[in-house]
Amino acid sequence: MERKKHILLHLDIKGEATEMYKVNYDILTGDILGYYPDFIEYKSIPQPFIIIDNECYNDCINNPNKRKVDVTRQVIVEKQEEIKTNIITPLVDKEKADLWEAILALSQEIEKLKGNN
Repeated sequence: MERKKHILLHLDIKGEATEMYKVNYDILTGDILGYYPDFIEYKSIPQPFIIIDNECYNDCINNPNKRKVDVTRQVIVEKQEEIKTNIITPLVDKEKADLWEAILALSQEIEKLKGNN
């Protein structure tokens, strides 16, 4: 018995047939883990995956590590750069540090007297 191969094609904006790709991704982060073109037969494809067209595939390949899957909408999106937070602690002279220490100690004493501690 001859085994038939099925290729998933999609009509692009111009009406031309284009190949489709399955994109396996991390379910939590949306990071792309692998591409599986439909013209290759696989025993299995890892879950989860979405299906994209050739244009989207080329965009992903041309922008490595800049695309991911929006796990809610199930589409490829541009990765947003993570914003790094730098905590800057200003220098405090000894006199101010002692003053803040005293304020903290008094605040704790007041809470004890109120019965909140």
